[in-house]
Amino acid sequence: MRAELQPSQQVERIIALRRFAGFVNLRPSEIAAIAAFAEEQLFPKGTAMSKPGRPVQSIFFIVEGHVDYLEDGVAVRRWGPHDVIGGMAAMTQDPAGQHFVAADDVIAFEVSYDDMLDLFEDHFSILVAVLGGLSRAMLESRRELGLDGGYEPAQTPEVPPHSLPRLSLVEKILFLRNMQDMGRHEVEVMAELARGASEWRYDAGTALWRVGDSSDYYLFIVAGCVAGEVPEEPGSAPGQARPAQRIRLGANSPIGIMDAIAGVPRWYTAVAETDVVVLRVEVGDLIDILEDHTELAVNMLRRLAATVLELRRRIGQKTRESLRAPAA
Repeated sequence: MRAELQPSQQVERIIALRRFAGFVNLRPSEIAAIAAFAEEQLFPKGTAMSKPGRPVQSIFFIVEGHVDYLEDGVAVRRWGPHDVIGGMAAMTQDPAGQHFVAADDVIAFEVSYDDMLDLFEDHFSILVAVLGGLSRAMLESRRELGLDGGYEPAQTPEVPPHSLPRLSLVEKILFLRNMQDMGRHEVEVMAELARGASEWRYDAGTALWRVGDSSDYYLFIVAGCVAGEVPEEPGSAPGQARPAQRIRLGANSPIGIMDAIAGVPRWYTAVAETDVVVLRVEVGDLIDILEDHTELAVNMLRRLAATVLELRRRIGQKTRESLRAPAA
């Protein structure tokens, strides 16, 4: 049974949870709801917080200390205060699990996966905050994956995009249905999304947006190719600089959706490499639809979590390979 918190303990826990990046915009009552489900745990150095070979059942909010994430017994990433671990693996219920070990003494708030689902059901703003956090994790993972950001190669269009007729409402619905799995409500949801989606056409060489622009909408590429240029980021210390990236996205690709959901400025400049036809969706319209269909938002969380885990697996593989590489 969960222990009843004293008012002073409740306030302290709310203050601690508000320091987590994903929760800064939540109302005190919403953070209090999370705090009510959170159990403060102490993990001495060397303790396994979760083990491989079993699904992760808890999300950990690190308050103090550091946690190593291991793959094949090798530490490939370290997490610290105000990081959240276990959430993506819990959302996917991957039977392989994840291996987290306390690198030093760790204090963390633990929330069970089932309790988190209840919070999503009762507090949509918490679900949106977690969606934003996962979207930021996706952007960070793309940034770590080298020159192409881990995107699949785009195909150059065979038919000139601007020669295509404009999409009817039914065609928009069918196109969006192929782009996003919305489960048993997909026709209803896609019709609602399609009614708000506007078709835009850009000539080759036109900038769709630039680094730092606001991201209150996202696009689906109907035809054509878009090139993305991510500028180099100087590091605060030697070896921390991030090189420039060149990404290329083609037909049937969403672009700008992660930054739109995360509520962060555009992280790359998008330029029409060829003539381009896109559908534009306002992120506010998507959020309204998800609020009306919470189970769709949870499914979106699961798919996003699975994608981020796959990207991080690839990052971890690169890390292990670099550790095994002989010194020059």
